Amino acid sequence: MKIVFLSVLLCFLFTCKAQNACNKAPFTLSNHLRNPSLEQVLSTCETVIANDSLIPPLSAFIPYWQFPIKIYGAFPYFAQCNQFYYPRDPADEIRNPNSRINRYPLVPQPIPDGRGVTGMMCFRSRIGTPRADTFALKDYISNNLFRVLKKDSLYRISFYLGFGIKDTIGTGFYISGSPMKISIFGLADSSKIPFTSPFARTKHIGCLTQQFKDLVCLGTRTLQGTAEWIKDSITFIAPMDIQSIAIGPACDLSDVPYTERFDSWNAPPGDFYFLDHLQFYQSSVPGIVIEKTAGSLCDGPNASVTLHLKSEGYYSGSKLQWYKNNTAIPETRASLLVTKTQYGEGWYQCGVQNDSICMRSDSFLVRWDPLPSSIIGKNEDTTACNGDTVILKVNGGAFASYVWSDGYTFDVSKQVTQTGIYSVTISNSCTTLTAKKIVNFKECPPALYVPSAFTPNHDQLNDVFRAHFTGKIKAFKMSVYNRAGQRIFYSEDILKGWDGTVKHLPENTGVFVWVVEYTDGFDKKITEKGTVTLIR
Repeated sequence: MKIVFLSVLLCFLFTCKAQNACNKAPFTLSNHLRNPSLEQVLSTCETVIANDSLIPPLSAFIPYWQFPIKIYGAFPYFAQCNQFYYPRDPADEIRNPNSRINRYPLVPQPIPDGRGVTGMMCFRSRIGTPRADTFALKDYISNNLFRVLKKDSLYRISFYLGFGIKDTIGTGFYISGSPMKISIFGLADSSKIPFTSPFARTKHIGCLTQQFKDLVCLGTRTLQGTAEWIKDSITFIAPMDIQSIAIGPACDLSDVPYTERFDSWNAPPGDFYFLDHLQFYQSSVPGIVIEKTAGSLCDGPNASVTLHLKSEGYYSGSKLQWYKNNTAIPETRASLLVTKTQYGEGWYQCGVQNDSICMRSDSFLVRWDPLPSSIIGKNEDTTACNGDTVILKVNGGAFASYVWSDGYTFDVSKQVTQTGIYSVTISNSCTTLTAKKIVNFKECPPALYVPSAFTPNHDQLNDVFRAHFTGKIKAFKMSVYNRAGQRIFYSEDILKGWDGTVKHLPENTGVFVWVVEYTDGFDKKITEKGTVTLIR
């Protein structure tokens, strides 16, 4: 079940990355969404602002909408009664006329509908900077729907996204970066909202699909604007019966340009947007859905799979067109046979077109999952030397899960340093099996390594000439001789080396002879000789 879910989730995430231009179908306004303009029921402005100490929560004043349980900061709501400023304290404005707006950009005017709008925060930092791992925050608002979105039905949700600019007064501010990617998510179980806003100061992933594994991304749009409201919509096919939806920043913002900026609060770069007037529309035609009707996605010499247009009967007489990786292929029937030699691995879609409809299905990933190997590594058993590290590695395919005998999970490989019998249970969409390996560690003869040159110039790089060993030794002596046969260095400490001086004076550049005598772990006495070049 876990493997199947990961495959389905990846398909949905792919759908969220782009919507094709073929997007025409009859839609009518539906009443799935209650309070589409997020109107508040407050008579005063003092409680319009939501923060950690607000009781009751903001959702008590904005009917039917659930706002995140904030771990940090506040979730603002902007209304006519406070002139769309946050926060607004008239007495404080008189005392401090330059502090009326606090971090949040101006709400574009006029607002699309009603008397108020909600805000939406998106912290993001440039990849590779310290803050990229320190801050991650994305705000999502959610709604328990009045009616369930039915599986395989076609829907469209429209919305207004507001792009604000900083006020001419105030010291700290966020802006509405452009462009912005916004996504809608679906959840089958309405009891799991409101969501906790994903925020932490230590490498926390700020995306709902990674915080709530049964949440699916339904669609994504990229919008651009400056000090204005932009109306857009997302069309999607419900992959399951959906009771609740959430809307907010897309999970993947890697293709959204990063804007370096600084404010006096020294806060991480904060993108802040406004949302208003969301509406659902339902289509009278079924969604274009691909199903697998035959074959298997398991690898093998005769691997094949048959993809089929689920709503074939309804679209009888329409023009059908199959696509691989968004490129048309010469297939126009309701079924498509994919093998290793015919079309091969890739993302597949089926498009339908007639006088009133032009749509494509969600993308279906065809990828042959290999059968897990019952052998860890190249050989059944392995012998290694004490002190070494052996890496045990298995292959179960991209979506395989691994459970090692000591409970270690989620990785294809494991490092071991002790003798034992190691096993791992490998599961993928094809099968589940257990692989075992015996690893024996033993005492091995030591191996000596002596460099051929060194540079004692005090740059902390190769300044000292010394011998290096792998394995165990019991006794050690090293001598260095000049061309005249005089011993100029001697040590019985393996950690001590020659620094290129003789009687505290730098020795000239040249070639010197070294002799190393040692006793190994088996009490065998060994002598080795060689030369080393001193370079200045």
